[in-house]
Amino acid sequence: MQAQTVGTPAHRLVAIGDSFMQNFQSGAVFNEHLSVPALIARQLGILHEFNHPKYGGPGGIPLNLEFFSRALGEQFGNRITWLDIPSAYISLFRFVKQIRAHSYSILKGAGEQAPNIYHNLSMYGFEIPDFMHITADVARERIGSYPTPSRVLVPTLPSHQTYISALQILGAARKGEHALTAMQCAQSLGDDGTREGVPGDGIETLLVWMGWDCAIRPATDLLLRWSKEPFSTDPYHTMLRPEHFAAQLEKLTDEMSHIKTRQVLWATIPSLTVLPILQGVGPRPSGTRYYPQYARPWAFERRFEPMRHPHITGTDVRQVDEAIDSYNEAITKTVRDARLNGRDWRLVDIAALFDDLSCRTLQSPETLAEILPPAITRLTPIPDTRFFVSDTMERVKGGLFSLDGVHPTTIGYGLVAREFLEVMHTRSASQGESGDSVLDFERIAQEDTLVSNPPPLTRHFLHFMARLDRSRVMSDSLAIARRKIGHLSRLGRLTAPAALSYILISFIMNHLHFTMQGLVLIISGLILARQLEQVSNGGNRERLFDRLVARWGTAAPIMYAVNVVACAIVFFASLTFILHSTGIAEVQSERNQSVQASSIGAFYLWELADAIPLADVDMILKWKQPLGYTSQIVGVEVLLFRLLIIVPLIVAISEGWKNSTERNERYRRHEADQVARDLGMD
Repeated sequence: MQAQTVGTPAHRLVAIGDSFMQNFQSGAVFNEHLSVPALIARQLGILHEFNHPKYGGPGGIPLNLEFFSRALGEQFGNRITWLDIPSAYISLFRFVKQIRAHSYSILKGAGEQAPNIYHNLSMYGFEIPDFMHITADVARERIGSYPTPSRVLVPTLPSHQTYISALQILGAARKGEHALTAMQCAQSLGDDGTREGVPGDGIETLLVWMGWDCAIRPATDLLLRWSKEPFSTDPYHTMLRPEHFAAQLEKLTDEMSHIKTRQVLWATIPSLTVLPILQGVGPRPSGTRYYPQYARPWAFERRFEPMRHPHITGTDVRQVDEAIDSYNEAITKTVRDARLNGRDWRLVDIAALFDDLSCRTLQSPETLAEILPPAITRLTPIPDTRFFVSDTMERVKGGLFSLDGVHPTTIGYGLVAREFLEVMHTRSASQGESGDSVLDFERIAQEDTLVSNPPPLTRHFLHFMARLDRSRVMSDSLAIARRKIGHLSRLGRLTAPAALSYILISFIMNHLHFTMQGLVLIISGLILARQLEQVSNGGNRERLFDRLVARWGTAAPIMYAVNVVACAIVFFASLTFILHSTGIAEVQSERNQSVQASSIGAFYLWELADAIPLADVDMILKWKQPLGYTSQIVGVEVLLFRLLIIVPLIVAISEGWKNSTERNERYRRHEADQVARDLGMD
């Protein structure tokens, strides 16, 4: 749609994007008045008319690490010892409880006091199709479809925070009875026309920065799983294939072409390696910018162990960066094609900005002064792209990225806003208009509370996490426990033993000392032996299933089989791992990679599926054997495992048939009694 330059647009500035345009930092959306579009609006003198949502609560949503770090600092001072962990855990429970209460208050009152449509339509966690499909009604429906997370043992945030945030923005965005998507909201603002009432574009400048949320998941999840379809609903992919991103972008561009705006500024996506949440480990080969592995910042290189520390390979990171380059090529082509069609679309190269900042940080930090504003270079030390660390009340390093290691600080967002303003100023100058792209970075530095008043515990946090690793306690135990306990509450009693066995295998093989591994092996072996002994004769089996049926009902035989199989997997997987670690027996992965905890558990699950007679489960599911082996010892283990699991399976089938027969007999007797009562024969 061609721009119409008659009159003054009703809306000077509108923004649409993901978390980076929403001012997401340190794990939460807060200080919305300091987002990139808000900083631009303030510089243009229109902040008073720039409508944006306000989240409030304990530091916004979902979990503000800066606020929580300050709360711990007030409670424990500059250091948390092992003895303080129970109190800190209780504090986390209370903090999460406040967040839950605030989130549900947002959900309850979403849209009640919001203007019809906000000018900042950015939403964290959204992929490109979501901006075209998610409305307030859809968000409420998806929130309703999410189960309530378990609160047992682990403080758990609501699992639908993304949609709560979307409701805060889209809650009152309706056209008649129809709820609007973010793209439809922008189109509605464009249809508002000019302030003079003459027909024309309703938006002067539309800022677009989306796609980075699609590209950061390999860093946050330490997992690369490519999408299978352009508009797949599969939630498990962590990265869009370039051709899938291009297809989504094409559909987005088609909708954006219907927005009545005079100018569109479209930002590029920075590479994955600029994120400080990824710490390169190992000697970096000459001629490449990529390390062999990338782990968390607290996985110090001299103590890094691939078998124990979660990580992603340098090859995966390189593939992600190459995909992001393709994303940016697609964005550049989109802008170029729009300009060839007479539209005033312009490119804002945010990728080049962060690549430059990252390269200077790694190679020659002193050269950062050449590209940073004077007000920022006067800070000590000069802010850089390393992971944020502070000691007592002073910042030690970092400053351009927040505590989540993914999103910029207020200063970082200020640099992004400067890039947008410079492109806007170039346009104004070319049209003979006055413009000022110089932001007040003195003020921005003071408003950046993380940099100007750093919390005292961040350096201690890194060393504390490193000590957890050194003592073989998993560094991400809270996250894993939260996921697994949440799964248990949703999957129900039937699958609880299988999920618990997976947690035990991961914990035993990755994070316990060798002596403790042996102890767990002995205990699981005794439990397994006891379970098999209980069904070794008819009397014991009958008493056992009487108790199980009284508690579990008709699912008792299946529960028994699942429990025995789960215990068998824990026992044999632990035994295999110990033998493999000591060199007594050897198993190999498909590509000669290091043997992971999940691989050994999956190996015995595969053996379970392969042992089911006549079913050919592994063949039907195209499930390849996760691990191979040449050792006779491992072969003996597999044989014993198969023999042992046949017993509970046969027992489960026989008891299930017996219970089914008894139920049918009871039903026939009940029907006969009912007929007799109806005929008056009782």
